[in-house]
Amino acid sequence: MDRQPAKRSSLFLMELIIAILFFSLASAICVQLFVKSHSLEKESVDINHAINAAASVAEIFRSQEDAHMLLQEQFPAGELSQNSYRFFYDKNWELCDVSNRAYTVSLHTLESDGFLLGTVEVTREEEALYQLHLKKYLEKEIL
Repeated sequence: MDRQPAKRSSLFLMELIIAILFFSLASAICVQLFVKSHSLEKESVDINHAINAAASVAEIFRSQEDAHMLLQEQFPAGELSQNSYRFFYDKNWELCDVSNRAYTVSLHTLESDGFLLGTVEVTREEEALYQLHLKKYLEKEIL
């Protein structure tokens, strides 16, 4: 009996198995790269929104002496405490109340040596996304 065709088919089968293994390994690597790029894209979108929110608060801080009052007018669903004001965004970066929050923007102020110091902090579930330090000179009348 001639068994030559069986050796050729087993060699072809082994080659086919190696090719399938190679392509499955390559596809697994590609899927990991796509997942990583999606998470990086989501992180960069969050940071861009955080920067824009902090810049908005910084402009309000610079515009007048009582920034907390103006923030309360602009963002009425926020919370005012002694030297800070917080307001909230949902997961789509839309303004919301505290019960639906995904992101928190807060402004903390302190008066020191004729300057008003402020810190704007944007957080996602207690993780700081962006922080901005502000300083404003308080004009005083000289008698």
